Formats: sequence, structure tokens, C-alpha cells
Amino acid sequence: MSAELPLRTRNRFVSRAALCLIAALCLAGSASAQHNAEWDVSVRPYLWFAAMSGESSLDDILAEIDLPIHLSSDASQIGAMLRLEAQKRAWLLTLDVSGAWVESQASLEIPVGGVSGRIDYDVFAFLLEVGGGWEIDNRPIRVPWGERPARLYADLLVGGRYVRLDQKLGGSRIDSVRAVDNWGEPFVGGRIGFQATPDLGLTVRGDVGGFGIPGASELTWTLVIEGRWRFWRNVALDLGYKLYDIDHSVAGDSFALDARLQGPTVGLDIRY
Repeated sequence: MSAELPLRTRNRFVSRAALCLIAALCLAGSASAQHNAEWDVSVRPYLWFAAMSGESSLDDILAEIDLPIHLSSDASQIGAMLRLEAQKRAWLLTLDVSGAWVESQASLEIPVGGVSGRIDYDVFAFLLEVGGGWEIDNRPIRVPWGERPARLYADLLVGGRYVRLDQKLGGSRIDSVRAVDNWGEPFVGGRIGFQATPDLGLTVRGDVGGFGIPGASELTWTLVIEGRWRFWRNVALDLGYKLYDIDHSVAGDSFALDARLQGPTVGLDIRY
């Protein structure tokens, strides 16, 4: 986008706060950590029902997006994800594959060819993340319930992300414009978890990527909060909330997206 947006200002604050949190996680590690001696593998398929807000720009078309969570015959915003994790001792490997679809309408910020108001907006985002991590802390916590102590743990995460973004603006009122961009970028992040009982747990995971590296996004950040209930053997129900914020532009904003997707998630956690 051509002008400095409040969302971008908030993004800078978020990136600095996230880096401070990651540094705090590194300092929090202690000799009390207890690690798994065997591989612990987790498979997590889940759905994401997301609202979307921000701005999109293709060629001379600049549109404002403000879509609440909505599933109907003329609008949809949904994401499907699969996350794999494998941990042995302090080391952690991750693979995250996700796709998000939005089919709805957006508002023109600047009239095009005498046309103003709302136009069709379609976007598909595909993300592939490969990362690694290190468990920097894992300690027992005394709790007033049960005989076993709860556990508090913290992980440091680093990796790379491939993004494919396909946008389309237009429809019946103006000529449609469609463009696709692909890029790769690094990310750093962390995770804090609290295992209240063997069957109930809570995790908060976040990462920051892009950092304005040539060809990458100006800034991309993710925040995921999940509650987990193991209801049968090694299978748990995951309920959570996910925020994904992206600020990416190419060639003088001829292709740009500065937007945030956020909404509830539901899925399973299957452990082997």
C-alpha cells in the first residue's frame, strides 16, 4: 500500500514484542528440564473459521476488506491445516501445511472507471512451514487438584516458510484482475504450555517472519492459543483461536496484501 497504515505500525510493535518474548524464553531455561527419551509424534488436522480485515491492491485497484466470520452461499472464509510434530529429548521437528480460502466482497477505496462501492474479492493462501526447536524448560508445578503435579514447559522455534498467494479483484462490474506471488522467508518463535492434568492442557504459540528481506514479506506474524482435552487413549480434541497477520507487497504495490485473518479453530491431536 502507498500510505503508512495503522496495521503496519502495530506490526512493528508486535515484531519487537515477539523478539523480546523469545529472548525471555531463552533466559528462562533451567536445569530442571525433563526430556522424552523416545520419539513423541503428534498429528494435528484442524479447521480454521476466520474473519479477515485489511487492504488488497492489484494494479490500479485498491480495495478494503472487512469480512466477519461468515459461511453462506455467497461468502466463505475457511482454512484447513495439518501440523506434524516430532520430539525426542530436547529437540523438536515441525511441519505445518495450511490453506486458507476467502470468497466474498470488498469495498473499493478509489473508484475505478466510474465504478465505486463493492466488488468481488477472492484469495487463496497456501503455506508450508518446516522448522525445528529446542525445549528450553519443562518443570513440575504444584497444583491444588490431583495427586500429580502439573507441568509448565517452553520451546524455542526457528524455521522457514513458503507462501503462495493468489488474489483476484473485480467481477461483473469491472474487469477482473488476478495475480499470484510466491516467496520464502525465515521465522522465529516460541511456545509456552501448561499441562494441568494428563488429559487437559493449554498452549500459546507464536512466531514472526519476513523481516523485510528482499523477496519476502515486510512482516508476517502468527499467534495460536489452544486448549487440549484427551478424551480417548492418545486422541485429544483441540479448541483454539488463531491470528495470522501478513504485510506483503511487490513492484510498487502492484500486488499487495496488508491484512489479518483471525478466528476459532477446531481439530484433533493424535499421538504415536
